[in-house]
Amino acid sequence: QVMLDRLPEGGCFVDVGAHVGLFSLPAARKVGPTGRVFAFEPNPENRALLETNIAQNGMEDIVEVVLLVVSLQVRKLVLELLVLQHRRGARHIHRRPRQTAPP
Repeated sequence: QVMLDRLPEGGCFVDVGAHVGLFSLPAARKVGPTGRVFAFEPNPENRALLETNIAQNGMEDIVEVVLLVVSLQVRKLVLELLVLQHRRGARHIHRRPRQTAPP
């Protein structure tokens, strides 16, 4: 709630790891039609649910979904998405171990 209280109408909100829109949608309501929300979600399954939630709430012109991983470092990595079947909401992105060349 503190974030939303400080978010001005017409403002910009960045949601890193947007999941299904728990923060993106309230932020979109707060910034209104003159604002922008950028929702970064690297998981295709979550992204589909996020896009559905955005459409059902009529926020397509405010929220832009970005299928990217966000990092504090600039470099190229090969990442794998680990989906735990026993915890459907849990998703983890980790760096793939380096492949070692055969001797």
